[in-house]
Amino acid sequence: KEVVAQEGLDKSILPQLNSLYLPLAACLAGKHSHTPIVVGINGAQGSGKSTLTGLLKILLQQVYGKRVVSVSIDDLYLTLAARKQLASDVHPLLITRGVQGTHAMELVRRLFGGLP
Repeated sequence: KEVVAQEGLDKSILPQLNSLYLPLAACLAGKHSHTPIVVGINGAQGSGKSTLTGLLKILLQQVYGKRVVSVSIDDLYLTLAARKQLASDVHPLLITRGVQGTHAMELVRRLFGGLP
């Protein structure tokens, strides 16, 4: 309940906190590994990916004392300037985030390629 209040979430999420979020956090926290655990969360817009990720991060840190880094695909787009150049050179749709070819793949490789 403190997490819900702390994060300013609607109290209607409490049933899911006990039936979904806490068991999932417990499962992830129970994974013993000397290497990072990478968890991918996929879903449609508005399906609760950010809420799930945010709550898992808080629960894993505060309840289980885990170190957690959260990365969104939104953090991995090319800059607007780079997308403008692609739109000019290749196709106008490449100015829009989300289109194939608009992610900073070198950044993705450096970020995830450095994991043990």
